[in-house]
Amino acid sequence: MGRHRLGNEQKKRGKLFIIFKYTILGFFVIGLCCFIFFFSYLMGLEEWKEFDPNNIAEMQQTLLIYDCNGLETAALYSQENRLYVSIDDIPDYVKNAFIAVEDSRFYEHNGVDFIRIIGSAIADLKNGNLRQGASTISQQLVKNTSLTGERTISRKLQEAVMAFELEQAYTKDEILEMYLNYIPFGNGAYGIEAAAKVYFGTTTDSLTIAQAALLAGVIKAPTYYAPHIDMEKSIERRNLVLSLMFEQGYISEKDLEEAQSEAVVLNEKTEYEYGFFIDLVLSEAEDILLVDSEELLSSGYKIYTSLDQNLQNEVEALFEDSKNFPENAPDGELCQAALCILDSETSEIRAIVGGRSYETRRGLNRAVDMKRQPGSTIKPVLVYAPAMEKLGFTPTTLVLDETGDFDGYIPKNYSNTYSGWVTLRDALSKSLNLPAVRTLEKLGVETAKLYASNVGIPFEEEDTGLTLALGGFTTGVSPMMLCNAFTPFANGGYYSYPSCITKIEDASGDVIYECPDTKVSVLSEETAFLMTSILKSTVETGTARRLYTDGITIAAKTGTSSSDNISGNRDAWTVAYNAEYTICCWMGFDSTDEGHCLDSGVTGGTYPALLIKNIFEELYSEGEAPDFMQPDSIVEVKIDIQSLQNESAPTLASAFTPDDEAIFEYFRDNDVPTEYTSYWVVPSAPDDLSVTNGDGGYPSISFTPKQSFALYRIIRIGLEEGIPQLIGEYSGAASKITVNDYSAEYGHTYEYYIVPVHPEIEIKGELLTGPASGSVSITLLSEENYMP
Repeated sequence: MGRHRLGNEQKKRGKLFIIFKYTILGFFVIGLCCFIFFFSYLMGLEEWKEFDPNNIAEMQQTLLIYDCNGLETAALYSQENRLYVSIDDIPDYVKNAFIAVEDSRFYEHNGVDFIRIIGSAIADLKNGNLRQGASTISQQLVKNTSLTGERTISRKLQEAVMAFELEQAYTKDEILEMYLNYIPFGNGAYGIEAAAKVYFGTTTDSLTIAQAALLAGVIKAPTYYAPHIDMEKSIERRNLVLSLMFEQGYISEKDLEEAQSEAVVLNEKTEYEYGFFIDLVLSEAEDILLVDSEELLSSGYKIYTSLDQNLQNEVEALFEDSKNFPENAPDGELCQAALCILDSETSEIRAIVGGRSYETRRGLNRAVDMKRQPGSTIKPVLVYAPAMEKLGFTPTTLVLDETGDFDGYIPKNYSNTYSGWVTLRDALSKSLNLPAVRTLEKLGVETAKLYASNVGIPFEEEDTGLTLALGGFTTGVSPMMLCNAFTPFANGGYYSYPSCITKIEDASGDVIYECPDTKVSVLSEETAFLMTSILKSTVETGTARRLYTDGITIAAKTGTSSSDNISGNRDAWTVAYNAEYTICCWMGFDSTDEGHCLDSGVTGGTYPALLIKNIFEELYSEGEAPDFMQPDSIVEVKIDIQSLQNESAPTLASAFTPDDEAIFEYFRDNDVPTEYTSYWVVPSAPDDLSVTNGDGGYPSISFTPKQSFALYRIIRIGLEEGIPQLIGEYSGAASKITVNDYSAEYGHTYEYYIVPVHPEIEIKGELLTGPASGSVSITLLSEENYMP
């Protein structure tokens, strides 16, 4: 009994001794730390002297990109995905979740929590290492921003001193704001806003209590507690945070139960969307701001763009469907393609795709980086627009479609057939080559290049020949260049530089760039409208007729380039536009040879035209498409087709002109024809009819036709019978008509007159006749009187 009592007393004294020993040890550690801390602070060590708390605020921030409607499109970063959010926009329960688990006495200490240090120091000394954490939020912020991750007494002291200095420079809320915006959450997310988006697809102010607690639990060890790595451990850690929040009075018991039972639904990580467009934005932004990629991606800029997400999605979906493209090469290589869509009025880029698939960031974008031969798509830009502007050409101007040798250059039409004199409208809408070459020759290559250069078409020094009329460039053009060169036709004659950025804000929300208005007049509105009218014919009856869509007014030009070295085609183009959108599509192989070329039947009027047609149909599937506005200075009149031949000037249709022999055509108000057709009129009779005794005494009728188109009927009336008789019908094309009437009989008196007839005008089933000429009488004596 005594020994047992003695043993209990010894155990009790032993426990008291251990408590006393660790208490003394704890105070010793605290005293030692305080001594070293204040000595270091007062005396200053070199690395501590260099610490500037203000540098912490200069953290990397993610670049945000928005579409034309202000919707976030992309969040890009260099090394750290961070979206800065103000402390005022962070809900209290979010802040409290981090305080509860990381620094419950945050608002009570000055950067170093000596009370927490006691427990961790004792544990560390007991374990013989530095595993226990007592770091405050301020210390963690310093550690993550300014120190290495080593666990030594020296580093701990540095951390404490710097945390103290930090708290002298900033308020508690400012420190908490920096902390919540800086700390890593794993999965590429830095800061609470980026973490909310990455893990839950939401924003900080929309996080639930459970989501906030989960994120607060992750930061202790993201590689261990992140939900995408270990969901079970992440939920276990979340529930611990929720319990601490409840114990510290931040949430109610009901909140605790609901949050702990809430299912964790993670956001599906999205790939790099709209890659071709985003790459273009990055390049343009670097040029605008004069910064490199690293600075652009880490400075928190907000870039507002012209992107139409719906339109971009539609184009990308079309590019994923192989049926929209020509067949692959025999070795399996894809036929490539590129497409861009511009706002016809501003040249803002609405959508862009630079290849059949997006493969690497900042890689080849064929819509802007590639230059190819434009084929006949260049004709409106290089040939006919400047000819209209400088030479006064109109849609009815006649140009010769006939083979020719131009100093050794012998171009051919695609069909190798020729039509003689044709109107400019027909020449362009049917993409005839010879009229384009002849027009360029008359206009002058340098004059043509001057206009084309003004709308963004580049030329090499070697580009001086008439081959330019058919797209024979030394280097060529990109789809973006060609697309933008057509916008003046769509908007009344104005050219603007293409752009994808409308505004840039810095990390503070201040506007540091707004896209300037670069619009300049390059073409009269009359020429722009007349060109558009012709290119509408290209869609209605010409080479782009596959583009025709009922209810949608579209103007377009197709083009195809070939080579003598291959049996197929090199490039297939279509540029199409309406008053709102201008679209250019190119198709072909990156490197062209016999095994990598388009089939000879693949032209700009096939796959490229059909692809663009799909886009226009989708654009106006639920709304009315706009039409082009006719300027007040443009007049539409009815023209006689017969007058559009053989270099004659156009004339107005008459009341007798049949509908199928007349067309409506546009003219500048100072070029409107004033004369009516001389073809579709009442024919006139000759006024010089003469009848004499000719060979054998028979009547010889002679007269001069008044109109070449008319037919002239010679009518005879015998005075005895009194019945008109048709002698014959003769073409007015002859300069003089002389006819002998061998059916006349001797001994009779006859009266002759001429009835003019229009060969094509019918009234009530009868050809239109004009007033008859005056009659001439003649008498045939007996035969003996005329014998030699």
